[in-house]
Amino acid sequence: MNNKEIISGVNTFLANHLDAEYWTKKTDQEKSNLINMAKFDICAAVPFLNVDTLEDPESASSRPCKADFFLAAIAEQSLYLSRTHAERSTGRVVQSQSIGNLSQTYQYLAGDGELCARANSFVKKLRNSLPRILNFQRG
Repeated sequence: MNNKEIISGVNTFLANHLDAEYWTKKTDQEKSNLINMAKFDICAAVPFLNVDTLEDPESASSRPCKADFFLAAIAEQSLYLSRTHAERSTGRVVQSQSIGNLSQTYQYLAGDGELCARANSFVKKLRNSLPRILNFQRG
């Protein structure tokens, strides 16, 4: 699966998403950058994933396949990065606010490329769809 196919797949996934309007307002360059960042996050979360060998979702059966889970994870992570990039760039996000005496509490980010909950659920499905590697040891 090349970058062009990934961008097309993510755009197709997000066309039928609750955040479709938000996504369509992004420029092509912003979408490409977000998808590229998200792709690295997802690939880092699924070691040994060979993106080049993922089957094309168009030619796969009607049930979800590895490529579907991969594209869905990238799409969800792209949205997450888009919505949280400003806060993540400062290294902290507001965790709570108070009106009386105007206080705010921050959660500091480790910057470890965390995945959003929806992307993480697709990553789990992707991991489960990959072949298992068995280690045999004598002992």
